[in-house]
Amino acid sequence: HLCSVGQRVYFPQSVCMNTGRVVYSRFRLGMTQLKTNKLRYTNTDAEAMKCDLCNLAVENEYHLLFVCPFYQDLRCRFLGQFFDLESFINQRMEILDTQNPRRIRSLALFVFYALELRQEATGED
Repeated sequence: HLCSVGQRVYFPQSVCMNTGRVVYSRFRLGMTQLKTNKLRYTNTDAEAMKCDLCNLAVENEYHLLFVCPFYQDLRCRFLGQFFDLESFINQRMEILDTQNPRRIRSLALFVFYALELRQEATGED
């Protein structure tokens, strides 16, 4: 998960959509339709949990946010203004621990649209 137990997560009012807040909260808590979340309590091997969109790695929050090439355009659109996308993975703790309201809003919007795009591409609910 991207959120530690007891960790205070700051959700500024600048995340204007209630839906965006809910989706981002669910993402940080590991409660989305990503394969690792859906198959967490089954005896499923890692191969079955691979991302259907790129088939490079297990589909989890880390993969969606930092690795999957399918979301690269969204990363540039929502996160490129705040983070150096060339060394994006090396900045992961700074990205996830940010208290900057504009950065949090951009992260929330990225997650919201990435999960929406994933749903359209995979046909899953």
